[in-house]
Amino acid sequence: MASTIRNAQEIAFRRVRENLDRQTGWVTAGAVTLELEAEETASAPIYRLLKPDNRGHTFYKQE
Repeated sequence: MASTIRNAQEIAFRRVRENLDRQTGWVTAGAVTLELEAEETASAPIYRLLKPDNRGHTFYKQE
C-alpha cells in the first residue's frame, strides 16, 4: 500500500532490488547497477490487498 503513485513506485523498486539481491547478492556486492523505471502505475481496488503479491520482474540488458 502507498499513499501516492511516487511512493508506490519507490516501494516497488525497493522490493525488486531486495528480491534480486536475495537471489544473487549482486546489489550488496556492488556487482551491478540498477536503473529501474515504472512503465505503468495505477490504483488498485481494495480487494487486491487480499491477493498474494505478484513477484514478477523483467530485466533488460543495457545496450
